[in-house]
Order: sequence, then structure tokens, then C-alpha cells
Amino acid sequence: MAGIIESRNGGDYKDIWCNKKNYERLDQYLNAGSKAVCEVLPQALVTLHLETSDVEKYTKIMEAWEKGDVDYDVLGSSYYPFWGNTLDGLRQIQNLAAKKGKLFAVLETSWVNSLQDADGTPNSIGSLNSDLKQTYTVGPQGQVDELTGMYKVLTSQDNGLGAFYWEPGWIPVKAGWNNWEYNKKMADQYGTGWASKGAVGYAPDDEMYYNGKEA
Repeated sequence: MAGIIESRNGGDYKDIWCNKKNYERLDQYLNAGSKAVCEVLPQALVTLHLETSDVEKYTKIMEAWEKGDVDYDVLGSSYYPFWGNTLDGLRQIQNLAAKKGKLFAVLETSWVNSLQDADGTPNSIGSLNSDLKQTYTVGPQGQVDELTGMYKVLTSQDNGLGAFYWEPGWIPVKAGWNNWEYNKKMADQYGTGWASKGAVGYAPDDEMYYNGKEA
């Protein structure tokens, strides 16, 4: 069981994690979250998740955590080959976690089953994505190959815990581009899909709207 605290480090991470005033405040937040997890679930492993797969970023951010004595057990990473993540980069991050005395897990990973439209809105991964041509084939076998390579890395060291496949919101409730209205209704009612109407105003407009409609 794990209590997961995710650190989104978009933009210029150095403005945050290499700035003493900024990272000291964030370290306090992370320690508060870690303390809460431990109080509610004493046996849980506290996990800090960074969405990138860049070892330089990990190094700088983990150094900032060390300076704030941030309490955690597991370093979590995302691994998306279609966005440029590589097995070598994943291995380097796992090595870094081991050197810091931390367990390691991939908290987000996936590969594409198809590039065809399934719900009447744009796909996150398109046919023009150059990284698709450099890694695995599109389809079930490519998904098997992606997971096989990733798990070979994770099991190569004692600190590798496993991975979570992400994410079911990409799978429509009712497949077919002409079922957009139905899928949107189900998302609003049950929270299926990318997001419900409650996310409008929270997530950026370019993610929440498609052709002028809430998506």
C-alpha cells in the first residue's frame, strides 16, 4: 500500500527546485503530506512521483528534498516511450533512487493500441508523433514489447517494485467517433473519460474544449 504525493514539475523546474525560497516551502508541503499518510496508514510506503523521465531533473529535485529532510520511501516515475522516454533514462533514474536508498516504481506507463479515433475527440497520441517510429509497433504486440522492456529494467535491481498502467480515461465508454455525446454524458454523470464538467475552469481550456464544446 502506498500514499502517493505527485510533484508536477512543468515549465522551468529550476525556478522552483533550485530556488531555496521556493523549494523550502514545497518541502514543507511534502512533509505535511507524508506525515498525514503515516498517521492514517502507518504501514504505507510514502511515494513521491515526478512525471518526467529526465535524470538531471530528478537529481536536482531530489537534492532539494534532501535539504528539506522530506520523508518518503519510494521514488515514482512516469515512463511514456511515445513522449520520448527511454529505457536507458528509466534505468538511470532507478540507479539514482538506489543510490539515495529509495525504492522505485513506475506510476504511469502505456503504449498505443491504435491511432484511430475512438470517441470523436482528438487522440493524445497521433500518427505524426516521431517517437512512435523509433520505439515499438502500434498495436497489442507493441504494448507487450513496451511492458517487457520496462519490467526488465525494473527487475534488474532490488529496489524495483513494479508499475501501474495508465490510464483508463483514454478508453471510451462506448467506442466510435459518433458516440461523442453519449461519452460526454457518461463522463459528467460518472466521471469516466478524460474529465467531467467539474474540471472546466480547473484544467486549461485547450484540454477541456474541442471545437468549442466541453470535451
